[in-house]
Amino acid sequence: MKLAFDTSIIIDIDRGKETTQKLMKNIVIEDHEIYISSVVVAEVLAGAYKQGKVEEAKKVLGQFQWIDMNGQTADKAGEIMADLLEKGERIEFQDTVIAASAEGIDADRLVTRNRKHFNKIDFETETVNPEKLAQEIKDV
Repeated sequence: MKLAFDTSIIIDIDRGKETTQKLMKNIVIEDHEIYISSVVVAEVLAGAYKQGKVEEAKKVLGQFQWIDMNGQTADKAGEIMADLLEKGERIEFQDTVIAASAEGIDADRLVTRNRKHFNKIDFETETVNPEKLAQEIKDV
């Protein structure tokens, strides 16, 4: 399975959240493809620089394949934002880029704790929280 992760999940890993760490271990064991958007990298590193934990953050981030922002991603993020604004919805611009990045690699799932924002987006990738993904992997 091809999985994209939101910043909230990387924060879970950094904070030692047991359920998320266990999920990540199972994902790696089962050889799923794991990705993060370059926006996630930037958000995590911003916090790491502020807290003086850059090396630890880079170690966690290095476990993922990074999705670079390109013209196609920018175009899709702009389309998502325009659609949301037309509906009177607002989400953080970073989330539109993360969603566009996930769709750009044809991710099967976008794993996030912020489903409230991502569920507003009309896109192919299904959003799940870590607990739901853990159940899906267990059931396979």
